[in-house]
Amino acid sequence: MKILGIDTCLPIGSVALIDDKSVLLSKSWNSPREHISKVFEALNSILGTGKNRFKPVDLIIFTAGPGSFTGIRICLSLAKAFKEILGSEKIGTVSTLEALSFSFLNEKVPVFVIMEGRKNKYYVYCRNHDEVIVKPKDLNTQQVIEEIENIPGNLIITGNYTSNSEIGNYIHSSSRLIEKRANTSIALNAALYAVKYGFRNSLEPIYIRQPDAKPSNKKMAD
Repeated sequence: MKILGIDTCLPIGSVALIDDKSVLLSKSWNSPREHISKVFEALNSILGTGKNRFKPVDLIIFTAGPGSFTGIRICLSLAKAFKEILGSEKIGTVSTLEALSFSFLNEKVPVFVIMEGRKNKYYVYCRNHDEVIVKPKDLNTQQVIEEIENIPGNLIITGNYTSNSEIGNYIHSSSRLIEKRANTSIALNAALYAVKYGFRNSLEPIYIRQPDAKPSNKKMAD
C-alpha cells in the first residue's frame, strides 16, 4: 500500500512517499512563506508530472494542525482539492502532535510532545506504543510542567520549544527527561503514524484553541 504524506503546518514543510512501512522518497524545505510552490515542486519530484501520477497512490495523509494558521489552511485546502479529484476514500488526516510523537514510539518510554504556540502557551500530547496518555491540550508553562510531573518514570521529550525558556530549563534540569529531536519530515511521520494507528476522515483543522486570525465574513463583490 503506497501512502503519500503532506505537511505544511510547521515551518519545515515536507512531502513523503512510503510503501507500507518502507520509505520510498522524502522531501523537506525550510521556507514557510513558499509552502504552496514548494509542496508542488516536491510532488513533481516524487511522483513526476504525468497525468496519472497519483494512480499508484492508495492514500494521501495530510497534517491538520496544530501549527501556523496559514500553514494549516494551505494543507487542508490541498486535502479538499485532492478529495474532489481522487475521492474521499483516498484522503485522511493526522495531527502534527501525533506525527511528531511517531519518531520514538518504538522506545520503551512514553513520548511527550511540546509545541510552542503563541502568548506563552504550548500544545502538548503524550502517548506510548500502546495508548494515549495525555490528549492534545493547550497549556501555559506551569501546566505543562504539572502534566509532565504527573507521569511517572522516564519520558522522551520532543517537539519545538525554546531551549533557554522556562520549559527548556526545566527539561534540562531533570535527569528523567530525555530530550530527542524528531524527524524533520513530519509528512513521513504522518504517513507512518497512519499505517500504525489509523487516521481521521475529517478535513477540519485541529487548532485545540481558537486561532487569533479569523476568516473574513465579507462577501466578494459581484
